[in-house]
Amino acid sequence: ELIAVARVDVEWFKVCRQIRDAIEAIPARVLDRICSEVGELNTEQKAVVRGVLEQEHRAALEALGGG
Repeated sequence: ELIAVARVDVEWFKVCRQIRDAIEAIPARVLDRICSEVGELNTEQKAVVRGVLEQEHRAALEALGGG
């Protein structure tokens, strides 16, 4: 059965968006786990760790997107 290209494009966009959203949510989730493993971090340390995680995730997404 053939499917219209436009429909495939829409569905593929939705899937990619869900993947992107899930990946972008990782830093916030992982930060709590890091704190539970290594001990509580102060506000500045949390900001640094979150920044590093977000930067790496953003770079990975951009690489996947061809940017």
